[in-house]
Amino acid sequence: MKVLLHGFALKDSTVAGFSELAGAKNVHVFSPQDDPGRKNYSLDNLAQYDLIAFGQLCYFDRYLKRILDYNTSAPKIYIDTGDDFFIKNIFKHKAIEYYFKRELYNTQPTNAIEWEARYLFGQYLSTPLNGGGYNLSNSWHRLRMPYKISVKGSIKSKKPILPYPISVPSNRSVSWGSRNIDLSFILKLVGQRGRVDMFNYLTNLQKEMPDEKMVISPGNLKRDSFYDMLSHSKASISLRGYGMDTFRYWEIPSFGSLLMSPDIPLLIPNNFKDGESAIFFKSKEELKQKFIKYVVKSDEWKEIAKTGYEHHKKYHIPKERVKRQILEQIDLKP
Repeated sequence: MKVLLHGFALKDSTVAGFSELAGAKNVHVFSPQDDPGRKNYSLDNLAQYDLIAFGQLCYFDRYLKRILDYNTSAPKIYIDTGDDFFIKNIFKHKAIEYYFKRELYNTQPTNAIEWEARYLFGQYLSTPLNGGGYNLSNSWHRLRMPYKISVKGSIKSKKPILPYPISVPSNRSVSWGSRNIDLSFILKLVGQRGRVDMFNYLTNLQKEMPDEKMVISPGNLKRDSFYDMLSHSKASISLRGYGMDTFRYWEIPSFGSLLMSPDIPLLIPNNFKDGESAIFFKSKEELKQKFIKYVVKSDEWKEIAKTGYEHHKKYHIPKERVKRQILEQIDLKP
């Protein structure tokens, strides 16, 4: 299988997933961010590809229309890893057969209110790399979920819309015997009221439970320090960031720490299960009680954390996400 990934950063997890499945030599990546002058990429022989996927950076490339309009039997899909509006221009393009969205809410109506609060005018204005400035002719209008969500075997919309949450690697070995941090919460607080409230609550909980080691950090840690902290945490809390789907939700189990999170209202295929592979809570008080039950008064956290780690590795690493959530959904084998 040969794949063209157009508009993806080279370090994108989707690139890693396709490369592991199809072999790096069969996956051609164009990123206007990393190769703005197209020194390492050619549009010749588009017919060689079995799949053409467009990513978040594709609309910065002046050759986008040429690729969209190119007549080929290879399916063309769009992978939207943003946490806001659908991209209207590419969603409505006749060449796009499937639209994969990072954040699909599991209730109707969708997250229209939240999106409108963030994007009052409902559009993005983007500047092509070859210049042109901000104007309506190069804007990519955004829109709410345009149809009901499609599921495999029960297509309800003219164009299938399928969930594709964030993915992070899980190729590290972990140990559950050297966990000296009972609970960690490491998240940037700027602009996130819920995170600020949780930070204040846990700071007070530290004083209330001085015998339990808690690491409560407002972020700004170097990546290695953050990963080291997760590797030594029995349990760690994930709260939503700018969007509902956040890296912390996936990073925590990938390091073998027990994921403690609100049950986020998104469509997440093969999601973690409460009490089995993660711990979900509806309030700070419930978080406290479950922390006491699973971590303070027992070692139950360890079995759940191990199950969460294995579950993440089975379903949510980049290779499995591409295989299960993209290729199997469009009936394409690597």
